[in-house]
Amino acid sequence: MFSYIFFLNHNFQGLYFCVPFREQLLKYYEKVKNPDVEENLLTCLTELFTQISTQKKKTGVIAPKRFVQRVKKENELFRGYMHQDAHEILNFLLKELVDILEKETKGTKEHSSPPEKIPNGIHVPLANGVRKEPLVTWVHKNFQGILTNETKCLRCETVTARDETLLDLSLDIEQNSSITSCLKNFSSTETLNVEDKFFCDKCCRFLLLFFCNNGFFYEGNVRFFVLQFTGSTEEDEDQETAAYFSDTCRKYAKSERVLFHYNGHGVPKPTANGEIWFLTG
Repeated sequence: MFSYIFFLNHNFQGLYFCVPFREQLLKYYEKVKNPDVEENLLTCLTELFTQISTQKKKTGVIAPKRFVQRVKKENELFRGYMHQDAHEILNFLLKELVDILEKETKGTKEHSSPPEKIPNGIHVPLANGVRKEPLVTWVHKNFQGILTNETKCLRCETVTARDETLLDLSLDIEQNSSITSCLKNFSSTETLNVEDKFFCDKCCRFLLLFFCNNGFFYEGNVRFFVLQFTGSTEEDEDQETAAYFSDTCRKYAKSERVLFHYNGHGVPKPTANGEIWFLTG
């Protein structure tokens, strides 16, 4: 058996209980169930979700052979017996789905909305060279967030902010910690000095700056949070920390809006307000 199958099952369970994501997949299946449609990772996943959703029994077993074969075909990292954890598989899967949907959207727009032309038949260029807005798929709407980094110059007090889009967030965990405390530590302020001095564009020199990870937030109605937790470098201690953190998350799941699902252990279900936090080790 391939070493990542166990973790692949973890992601299947997690994604299936993300109701809006599941509904979008099933809706997509109605468009691509034509046998002439070219097979890809997205079509294989939709077929798998359809098989599960149409089962009359509450429990059962489905062998995702077609999907696994497709995963191995798309990424050589999954062809052998090398260990691949849940986080790596989830990242690959989400990014691959985004690529497929973006290509389909671009193809649809090219056929339905031809470029505007002026009377002499020359294509109209984009005004002032402004780029078109990036495509936003339903995968983005469900999972994508924005990470804001801020730096403040201690000399002129100029604040510089930089936004980054991402589908997951990596947090360090410690003993006796919670999701809230992990996020607070992640957003803490630090001073950039010595070799880490930052160049201030206003002062035109390298100076001491405060760096603040201003937080991870979501736009619109994003409801699913993907968190990767990292522990110590010692394997035994790391496992002990993860086990304790698992118990903590289960205990405070209601208040923290978290249902812990660590590397395939436990079946995630939405909390009262419909949120799920993917916790991958």
